[in-house]
Amino acid sequence: MKILYTCLVLFWNWQCNIGFQETLSLKRFEKLTRYFHLNDNTTQGARGTPEFDRLHKIRPVLDETRRAFRSQMNPPKQQAIDEGMVKYKGRFFARQYMPNKPVKRGFKIFMRCDEDGHCYDYWPYMGKHDFFHGKSLGERVVKHLCRPLKYKGHHVFFDRFFTSISLVRTLLQNGIFSCGTIKSDSEGFPPELRNPDLRRGETLQMQHDQLLATAWKDKKTIHILSTNCSPFGDGPVVRRTRGGNFVEVMCPPPVSSYQRYMSGVDRCMQHRAKNPVGRPSKKYWKFFFNFIMEVCLINAFEIFSRTPGKDLPAKTRFDLLDFRMEVAQQLIGGFRGRKRGHHLQGILDPPHVFCHLDRLKSTCKWCTKHGEKKRKETVYGCKGCNKHLCSERCFREFHSDVNF
Repeated sequence: MKILYTCLVLFWNWQCNIGFQETLSLKRFEKLTRYFHLNDNTTQGARGTPEFDRLHKIRPVLDETRRAFRSQMNPPKQQAIDEGMVKYKGRFFARQYMPNKPVKRGFKIFMRCDEDGHCYDYWPYMGKHDFFHGKSLGERVVKHLCRPLKYKGHHVFFDRFFTSISLVRTLLQNGIFSCGTIKSDSEGFPPELRNPDLRRGETLQMQHDQLLATAWKDKKTIHILSTNCSPFGDGPVVRRTRGGNFVEVMCPPPVSSYQRYMSGVDRCMQHRAKNPVGRPSKKYWKFFFNFIMEVCLINAFEIFSRTPGKDLPAKTRFDLLDFRMEVAQQLIGGFRGRKRGHHLQGILDPPHVFCHLDRLKSTCKWCTKHGEKKRKETVYGCKGCNKHLCSERCFREFHSDVNF
C-alpha cells in the first residue's frame, strides 16, 4: 500500500522524474484503487442499532490518525478551532452548503490547528446524524476538541459560530483560556456594547473577573469575548483609507491576538488546495480518505520544517510539493515493478539509482548529445555515476549505451 500512497501524490508525469513509470503500470494502479478498502464491511452493525457506524468504511484510519496527531507532537500554546470543507458534489446525507467558504459544497470538518497549519485534532461532521447535532453545536464541538488541553494553560481561538459566554466560562474552569468573536445579541453579552457610538480605532470594554468583553470599531464594530487578554496595551495597526492612503488606528490586545492566531485552519486548507491528493470518485469515503492523507502530509512537512539540523537539498525554497516528492522517492526506493532487459542486468544495480541529486541543477548528459539535442536543466540524475539526467528514459538510454 505504500506504493499506492506515493502514486496519490503525482501520476505518471515525465516532468516529475520520481519513478512511477517503473514502479507499477497505470492499469495495475487502477486495479488497486478499484479494490482498495479500509475496513471489513461484514463488521458493520445493523442499520437502526447503536452499533451502526456511518463512518465505518474509514473508521480505522480516522481513529488512528486522530490518536497519532494528538500524541506525536506537543501542541503549542495558541490553538485555533474552525471548520474546513472537503469538496464533494455527489449525493450524500452529510453534504453541506457553505456560501461564505471557498469550497461551497462538500463535507464539513471541524479542526484544531496551530498558526502554521499543523492539525492536532479533527472531527468530520455528519449533519443531522452527527453526535453533536442540535442546539449549541459549536460549543460541544469545542469542548470535544479541547479535551486533551485541559489544565495545561493553552489559549484557544474560535469565531462567533462557536463562541458563547457559557463556553468561555467552562473552558476557563478547565484551565483553558480562550478568545473569539461573538454575536452582539448573544445571551448574556452586555447590552451597552451591542451598538456603541464609536469612531474608527475607538474601543469600549467591560470586564467581569477574567471575562473581558470588547467592542472595537474598524470599518464596522467587532465584538470579542476573551479570557486570555488584558484590557490594556493597545497597539497601532495600519489601515488603508479611501483614495489609497494609509492611516494608523489603535487596536486592543484581544483583536490583535485573534487576528494573529485564528488563521491556522485556513492555512491548512490553503496547503490542501495547492496540491490536492487523490482522483475523482463516486464513493464518498474516498474523499474523506484523501483529506486524511493530505493532512498527514501537511503535518509531516510542518514537523520536518521545525526539526533542527535537517539536511535540505540545494534549493532556494523547499516547499510542500518538494517534500511530497521526496517522500515518494523514499517510499519507492530502488524498487522496480517492471522487468528489465537482459542487457541491463548487473548494470543498473545500486548505487546506479535515479534520484534527486544534492546539488544545483545542471544540463542533462543524454539529451544534449543523443536525445532531443536540447539544453535541459534538471536536479535529478544517477547517484552512482553522479550525472544529471532529466528523466528515467534518459537514465535507461544512458546506462544501456555501449560507451557505458
